[in-house]
Amino acid sequence: MTAKDARVDIKTTKAAKATLEQAAFALGTTLSAFMLDCAMSKARKILATTDLIRLTRKESERFITTLQNPPPKANEKLKQLFKKHSIT
Repeated sequence: MTAKDARVDIKTTKAAKATLEQAAFALGTTLSAFMLDCAMSKARKILATTDLIRLTRKESERFITTLQNPPPKANEKLKQLFKKHSIT
């Protein structure tokens, strides 16, 4: 088991806490375990959707074609995009 070495504190209303406690009790778990499980589940869903790029069939075909046949050199639009999104 991994050591728990970080803490998350939240403030809420008494009513919200009571609801969370009831839900945790209904599942036979602790409030902390219940909240962590729910938060992690939601976080994974959010990250899965934000890390995913969705393309139409036409877009994906164009993307694959471009990867297989890259342009000989960067055009001005591409150079501007690199400048705009440069980390340095």
